[in-house]
Amino acid sequence: MRWSRIAAHWRILAALVAAMALSPLLGAADGPFADGVSMLCKLGGGLFINALKMLVMPLVASSLVAAVMGLGSGGDFGRLFGRLCFWVLTTSLAAALLGLALVDLIGPGRGGAAAAAAAGAARQSAPAGLFDVLLGIVPANPLAAAAGDHLLGVVFFSIVFGVFAARLPEAQAQAIAGLARAVFAAMIGMARWVLGFAPLGVFLLALDAFSVHGLGTLRQLAWYMLTVFAGLAAHALVVLPLLLVFVARRSPLRLWRAVAPAVLTAFSTASSKAALPITMEAMEGRALLSPRIARFVLPLSATVNMNGSALYECVAALFVAQLYGVPLGLSGQLLVVLVALLTTLGLSGMPGAGVIGLTTVLAAAGLPADGLALLLGVDRLLDMARTGVNVWGDACLALLVARNEPQQAQEDAAAAVPE
Repeated sequence: MRWSRIAAHWRILAALVAAMALSPLLGAADGPFADGVSMLCKLGGGLFINALKMLVMPLVASSLVAAVMGLGSGGDFGRLFGRLCFWVLTTSLAAALLGLALVDLIGPGRGGAAAAAAAGAARQSAPAGLFDVLLGIVPANPLAAAAGDHLLGVVFFSIVFGVFAARLPEAQAQAIAGLARAVFAAMIGMARWVLGFAPLGVFLLALDAFSVHGLGTLRQLAWYMLTVFAGLAAHALVVLPLLLVFVARRSPLRLWRAVAPAVLTAFSTASSKAALPITMEAMEGRALLSPRIARFVLPLSATVNMNGSALYECVAALFVAQLYGVPLGLSGQLLVVLVALLTTLGLSGMPGAGVIGLTTVLAAAGLPADGLALLLGVDRLLDMARTGVNVWGDACLALLVARNEPQQAQEDAAAAVPE
């Protein structure tokens, strides 16, 4: 069978397996050869990530402007946006509470050698990181927001621009909508071209990541990682599929077959934004979602719907508390959940964004910031896993939001459970 005829997600999965098989050899190697291979992986993988990131801002802006203008009425916009907010908060809260329950049950950090006195940091009433996130929702300069990779500001500006552009005289509104649709179509074409290099990019990124970042050798870090993985697996394989079946009336298996390349790309790049073009093409190309709904919901959910990150931040914060012997009662744990939800709303989906959010959570809960240093050695693998769950959650959320929408009726009938 020719390589090009193999389904995209199988090619990406094969690249991941090959990288895992070769990574011990690269990790054990030394000298100029190993350094050269590592540099090649970083260069090739970096070019692939940059190519994906290159698509994001124009893709998001054009899709949101076209989608908002195409909704046709303020009622349509308000209804979709209200449903999106409801399901983002519901699924993120479920993920955070699941992480809270698992870390309390397993106790990965109990019996830590760190002194409890090291956790005497004062609580902050308004963490600077959260303040900056909230302030950045309304960009002082939309072009600077796009250049600075501040996706939340671009999302806000694009929505407001689309709302007011739709109120212009019909000829002007049609011209703007036509331009937005043309830009979006061009970006989708570019996305398909870039995706042709996905197996190679994923192989190089995964080979470098797996050769450098191994599993933690310390018992407590190993239990911490297992707790995070268990929580992410439970949310992705149990909670979200149940919502799909009983609320959205859709088949989880059919959705997985469509978005598996996006989830695997998100896992290998640790970037939900990098996977956004793949998710949008899959959801529209497989007729799982009305184009007008997909172009409105998916860019928004990729920005604010971070189920995996919310779960991870709760587990990590309580792990640090257990490790340092800091008692967190019910109120303290609920504070962790609340701050985790707020910080994940502002994460832009870039690699390492979860570490920034975790810093805010630790400060809000009065936990030692030096506890973060213990987690950085294993964060890359966890970042990859939670980003994959984030993208899977985006796809599930889009179907939940679209349930009972008039333009979604035909797709729902075709994909209703059972298939």
